[in-house]
Amino acid sequence: TSRLPLMRIIPLACSFASLVDATADPSSTIVSIKSATGDVNIRQLPSMLTKAGFTPDPEVASFLDTAEITTLEYVHSQVVQTPPHTIGSETLCSFVTSASSKLSL
Repeated sequence: TSRLPLMRIIPLACSFASLVDATADPSSTIVSIKSATGDVNIRQLPSMLTKAGFTPDPEVASFLDTAEITTLEYVHSQVVQTPPHTIGSETLCSFVTSASSKLSL
């Protein structure tokens, strides 16, 4: 059987609102990026794109250099803080989706 790559991006407000009684922080985004060899740290995506011959979005790459990111190892996910004064969740999700496609993740 072939293994299909798995990539999940879940806005925190949508995924956990029912679990925490709608008190989830809407300026956080949960991402889970998988490769054939395991989990991929979101901070690695810009360099992975560069090594593969693609030019990563400089705004997102710069954001990821300094973003507050919490890794949730047991659920194979990362929580990225995306407050309003930075890039938004939609921009981050778009970047991850595009990078995952280009890198066949």
